[in-house]
Amino acid sequence: NKFEDSDWLPVSIRRGKNIIASLVQGLGKVALSKNQSAVDSRQSATKGLTPGQIVKTLKSIYLDHFKPIYLIFDQFEELFIFGDREEREEFIQIVKAVIDSDVQCRFVFSIREEYLAGVTEFERLIPEFLANRMRIEKMTGKNAIQVIEGPCKVQNIEVEEGFPESLLEKLNPERKEVELTYLQVFLDKIYKLADQKSKGSKTRNPKPKTGKQEPGTKNQELIFLNRLLEEVGDVSDLLGSFLEEQINQLNDPETGLVVLKAFVSVKGTKRQITEDEVVEFSKTLGKPIGKDALTELIQRYINLRILRDKDENNRYELRHDSLAAKIFEKITLVEKELLEVRQFIENAYQTYEKRKLLLTEKDLRFIKVYEDRLFLEGELKVFIDQCKKTIEAKRRAFKLILRISIAGFIIFLTGIGIYYFRSISEAKQIKIAAKSLMQSGLASELGYQTAVEIYNMDTTSSIAHYALLNSFYRLLDEKTCYDSVEDTFIDLYKTIFDFQPCEAEIITAKFSDDGDCIFGWLADNTVKVWDRKGREMSTFPEELRSVETVSLSRDNKLIVIVYNDSTGSLWNLNNEEIFDFPVLINPVYNENVVDFSPDGKLLAASGIDHDVVLYDLNGTTIQQLAGHTGNINYISFSRDNRFIASASDDSTVIIWNYNKYTSSFGRYGEINGHGSKVRSCNFSSSNKYVLTASDDSSLTIWNLHGAMVYGFGFNRESDLLRGKICNAEFLGKNNVLRVTGYHRLIDKSNEWNETGIKEITRYEQILIARGDFYIQQGVSKISKFISPFFWWNSADYRSIQFTDYSYLSNSLAEVLMGEKYTLLKSADLLPLRIFNGINPIFSPDGNYLLNISGNELRLFPVSAYEIVNLVDEKKIFGELKYNKSNWEPGL
Repeated sequence: NKFEDSDWLPVSIRRGKNIIASLVQGLGKVALSKNQSAVDSRQSATKGLTPGQIVKTLKSIYLDHFKPIYLIFDQFEELFIFGDREEREEFIQIVKAVIDSDVQCRFVFSIREEYLAGVTEFERLIPEFLANRMRIEKMTGKNAIQVIEGPCKVQNIEVEEGFPESLLEKLNPERKEVELTYLQVFLDKIYKLADQKSKGSKTRNPKPKTGKQEPGTKNQELIFLNRLLEEVGDVSDLLGSFLEEQINQLNDPETGLVVLKAFVSVKGTKRQITEDEVVEFSKTLGKPIGKDALTELIQRYINLRILRDKDENNRYELRHDSLAAKIFEKITLVEKELLEVRQFIENAYQTYEKRKLLLTEKDLRFIKVYEDRLFLEGELKVFIDQCKKTIEAKRRAFKLILRISIAGFIIFLTGIGIYYFRSISEAKQIKIAAKSLMQSGLASELGYQTAVEIYNMDTTSSIAHYALLNSFYRLLDEKTCYDSVEDTFIDLYKTIFDFQPCEAEIITAKFSDDGDCIFGWLADNTVKVWDRKGREMSTFPEELRSVETVSLSRDNKLIVIVYNDSTGSLWNLNNEEIFDFPVLINPVYNENVVDFSPDGKLLAASGIDHDVVLYDLNGTTIQQLAGHTGNINYISFSRDNRFIASASDDSTVIIWNYNKYTSSFGRYGEINGHGSKVRSCNFSSSNKYVLTASDDSSLTIWNLHGAMVYGFGFNRESDLLRGKICNAEFLGKNNVLRVTGYHRLIDKSNEWNETGIKEITRYEQILIARGDFYIQQGVSKISKFISPFFWWNSADYRSIQFTDYSYLSNSLAEVLMGEKYTLLKSADLLPLRIFNGINPIFSPDGNYLLNISGNELRLFPVSAYEIVNLVDEKKIFGELKYNKSNWEPGL
């Protein structure tokens, strides 16, 4: 009512079956130039409508009417209740395209407050989405008094003094806000009661022309008296009793309730639905209703003001969400399960219409439990039958291949045998594992032998891994002791890793690519290199400037050290400095501002002029790769030495490839799909894809030409990964991604001078496996003090590591925030063992776990393969004596 007709062109839209289809339909109704419009009212969103076509249509409509278009989306929460992720993402792209265009169009969204969190999905691409919003508050008592008195005055109903206040006190004795639905039902009760009393009176005198009337006199149509409030009785469940009354007055109350349930979503909110859909719903609940009876019931509910009359799309809905909540309470648990399954099928069918994806065999097994009670008809039944036929066809094809191929038949039998063996042996493994642990307390050698027995049953079993790991360390603890005869301390751990404590606390330690060396730096900025046994190989001098990152060449002959003053130094392991060079660092993540080429011939560095500078290993500049317009944050070589990827503040990644004819690198492709600074770019092991991470909280996999293969966005308010993303990398066989996020905050715990600002960057990591399954979450690092004068690095580091090898069940090493130990888990998240130290790093072969404990490094055998090798092949404990007399089963 604030607009004149000439001020705007309103287009009201409800989601219906699909929000994009409803948008297309709504635009088609107001478009005058049908031939020029990209849509018409019959077009479906499943026919490839693009955001560009929507923009084109809006421009055409604006030229038709010369009025700003207002797209009004009512009950917007239905997109999050009924819609799937694909529908939401397509709609977000449309909204963004319209906003970015010059079309005269505005959006208005009406949404229930409890679903407001879902709108954060829009903020990733449209940060200002919630910048202009208004919260509709519940009515106050003062306004509610006017709501009571105003209509009564219009309808010639006298209201006794104090009646509105007493009514509100009875309705909401402890609250100042008024729920209008309950007020409406309460006034309706009062009206009916007053009407009955008025009809029961013997006389009804006309209203006098003049003079003031006293309450209680019968010279007016109706009177709302205070005593009527007492006669109404208890109103604690006003809406519930109202529904009960209306339903009980029906000839068939049970069928009447089923019809009302059809208008409630699985989330307890109201939904729009047609008569045909109500009929289908009634069949789902096993209470089929005829069309004529349904029409009569719906009309009655409309007259009772429970339902709204049908709209232009022949859809009815409940008048109030409060009614939906009350009806939802009457839906049984079994009925809710059936409704959820039906919703699952309907969403799957919508996906099939768009992308032709059928249900999987697992989906069909899930549905089969409920199928007899769903009473599916029409397109849904055809869809389910088609899925079954496709699965059955695949089964027949598979059986045919097995009959024809002897090799396939053998593989099939082998698979069945393995499955059968595992199913009958799992319980046996648990029993033997318990036996091993008990034996270890009395006879550690016998406990180890029992653990090996489990391992030989199934080398991939987490239970076997657990038993073998713990029996080994029990042996190691027992054999590490003081020999009074020889007057010496026997420490068998030193046969595995003989490390001498450092002079200062160790900040970071890593394995070389081949696992033969370990390198890192200390709190005093000394850089060290150790061999696999923990013996020191090289020490590089302490510096006043802080170390930012260290990188070892693939052949373990050279090391590059990057400092906080934006300089780098290349050294050999004989402590000879080869050359210095400038390198641009950043305050977030510096792991790959330099990188050695896999063939060991080149060193790439982030240049101070937004370029990638390539040096030979003598310090000669070979080439400068220019193309970025912002600082370069990350550089990586592909494993085949053919490509270089560089990520920049300019929101792009450039792929450079080596031309063997010109002996130089040239521009090959560009990735420009991110909306903010790109922090990392890592190649897959196949060298065909690049994984990127950005400040826009997204990680994406691209091909080398810059086309997106897969993208994933994190909600910054979620518990999965808060803040922005600074690194993402492939792990294992490219089937796991490790994602590192960060967020900045000011530390107010200490006072600093006027020129210094203490800024803490908190890092956290998660692992993602195929299917967006989050393996584990943890906090990885707290670092960085920034001031105009110097940098400071904290020694507090937390991380998650993951390894993947055929002879070892996938392992996960996790350090929780504030803890000083590492928890080793199996791939199925079975806790295996706790190890002292933090900053866990697996050796490249997956056999060992490296931890930092103050000024010491700890190296622990963690793979079952390596433990058996150490005990039975290398015989670090000598010849073990498995004396069964030390083990009494009765104890």
